[in-house]
Amino acid sequence: MSSTNRGAERSPADYYVTKIPDILAFLQAFAEDCPAFANQHILDPCAGGDDRNPMSYPEAIRQAGWNEAQIDTIDIRPDSLAACKGDYLRMDLDVAPDIIISNPPFCLALEFIQKALTDVKR
Repeated sequence: MSSTNRGAERSPADYYVTKIPDILAFLQAFAEDCPAFANQHILDPCAGGDDRNPMSYPEAIRQAGWNEAQIDTIDIRPDSLAACKGDYLRMDLDVAPDIIISNPPFCLALEFIQKALTDVKR
């Protein structure tokens, strides 16, 4: 996460597209320690995406070939490509995901981490 995107001007919506190659590198390293990652129920509560960009984490997971994973997406922005539009911080989940992976707004990162720790399957 970067609050300034390495010197770029901050977006009023604090929306930055996470680079898919960076996510792929992370996923490869993560999968070495957790090979069952590909078959998990994954939640991205800040999925993003818009008319110019795919949702970064779901796209990287697809590119990694983990097509067996169930990926649920949430985003508060109305122009997001997420399946569910809403405020994750105010939602009660019906099912606990195995993994929560996302790039939340920097100004709310701690709140997202705290909620994710209570929502994820234990």
